[in-house]
Amino acid sequence: MTFPDGAQVKYQRNLLGEISPIHYVAPDGSSQTVVEAVQYVPFGAARGWRYGNGRLLHRRLD
Repeated sequence: MTFPDGAQVKYQRNLLGEISPIHYVAPDGSSQTVVEAVQYVPFGAARGWRYGNGRLLHRRLD
């Protein structure tokens, strides 16, 4: 996705279509990780991930 100022949000998908990592790329080309190490449950929902600042999120899914 590209913003009007030229900044971009870039992501990659694995063979199952799951997304990780997500990066923000500033107009000057510098890059910052927004989300990485996404973990998925077998039915496809994201169970947890690590934000670019190192904080972790873990969700309980039934």
